Amino acid sequence: MLKQDKSSKSVSGKTSKPRDKTSKDPAFAERLKGKRRELGLNQESLAKMTGVSNTTLQNYESGQYPKGGHAIALAQTLACSLDWLLMGKAAETAAVVDLKTKLAELEARNAQLEAENKALLKEALRVYRIALARDLKEESALSGAPSAPSTGLDNDA
Repeated sequence: MLKQDKSSKSVSGKTSKPRDKTSKDPAFAERLKGKRRELGLNQESLAKMTGVSNTTLQNYESGQYPKGGHAIALAQTLACSLDWLLMGKAAETAAVVDLKTKLAELEARNAQLEAENKALLKEALRVYRIALARDLKEESALSGAPSAPSTGLDNDA
């Protein structure tokens, strides 16, 4: 059986190394080191707590991504989300989710109140128009003048 070469050839025919195992992410390294220091841990104690060698942890702190099980162990030990540790994405806490839910409820209630307020205002305007038309007719009758011209306001009823 032939041994398969793990390197790949580009269009130009040159051999390139696989990127997944050799690539380093300085932002990941900074998150890992920063969280370790924030918790007051040295490299040796974090390595022991997560079940990796000192050298492996040093590789991680230089930007090499950990394998699945090690990544999970690091995130758990450092009390952070895996998304944040590996990609810098902050996980939403329960408090943030609750606040977003409450905000959505309040926005929906506000829209409902705006609609109710518009309906109340429309009804108040209708009542005032009727009252104005009535008062204009009464004034006209008391003064003996011919009936006041229509304001067109009572047509909105």
